Amino acid sequence: MHKLTPTRAEEAVQILAKNRNAWVVSGGTTVMSNLLLNVLRTPKVLVSIERIEEAQRLDPESGWIGAAAKLTLLHDASGWPGLVRTAIEHHRPRVQTPTLSRTTLGGRLLADGGSSALATAMMTLGAEAELVSPEGQRRVPVESILANPTRNHLRPYEILLGVWLSPLGEEGGCRVGEAYAEELSDGGQLKEAVAVMLARSGDQISAARVALGGLDPLVGRARLVETALVGRGGSEDLFSIAGQTAREEVDPPDKEERPRDQRLAIFERITREATAAAFAAAGA
Repeated sequence: MHKLTPTRAEEAVQILAKNRNAWVVSGGTTVMSNLLLNVLRTPKVLVSIERIEEAQRLDPESGWIGAAAKLTLLHDASGWPGLVRTAIEHHRPRVQTPTLSRTTLGGRLLADGGSSALATAMMTLGAEAELVSPEGQRRVPVESILANPTRNHLRPYEILLGVWLSPLGEEGGCRVGEAYAEELSDGGQLKEAVAVMLARSGDQISAARVALGGLDPLVGRARLVETALVGRGGSEDLFSIAGQTAREEVDPPDKEERPRDQRLAIFERITREATAAAFAAAGA
């Protein structure tokens, strides 16, 4: 097994196309974890995107986060929505410190799929994935390429270069609030998560973004919850409606440590709590 470090995305794609048993890596930690767990076969070639300038770049003004950007740098950088830092902080306790310093946005997203705080936050922030392949470049909603751990929906020889964020803005006198909530298993694994972003004008919710994580199949954006919130005044009744709608929108499978009915109740509760917290934050 040997590692190649192209400096252009087109070069990386060409290497992939010529080497069927090649893996794309950004930090390398995901590959080593999967090898130790015998999840994936040993590759002959590792193609690192760490030296591709676009994959390294962080630009809060345009909303660009390169796939090879380290989570520690992203967390400490200014100018990003609060949900970005919140998601990384929720991710930190589950990762050893030496590993976290090498963990990248792209590696974490594709390794965890929808089962991560990071993916849940990205979906709420309207993230779009920038992808490159022998067929050219395309931009798609990030939830369309996420599946579950060790599986994604990338096309053959396709590389995730980074993501574009488009969070709700504070136009027309609106204030924006964010909140994140999750529940972990006894072993510390993410099982249920919700991220909420609301735009508020007075007591009215003018726009809403809600994403549900920790699910397979992935729900992604909770469109029914968003519809239930927009155009209505914030109240305990409305927050309860948001929770009830989330319960109806998800279809979690039974888990050994958590039966389906319990998981539905958790999604209802954390969605209600996160919606109330986001509404309060928008008024602060």
